[in-house]
Amino acid sequence: MGMSLIRMDIVSVSVIPIYLFRFSRIKLIRGVTRREVEI
Repeated sequence: MGMSLIRMDIVSVSVIPIYLFRFSRIKLIRGVTRREVEI
């Protein structure tokens, strides 16, 4: 049980930054498209 919990923690720690990076990328793309529409 302990080993599987540790593995889950490692996976979550390595996955969270990837999701944050993707989310920030989507936000940047949306912001750029909004600026283009405004101009």
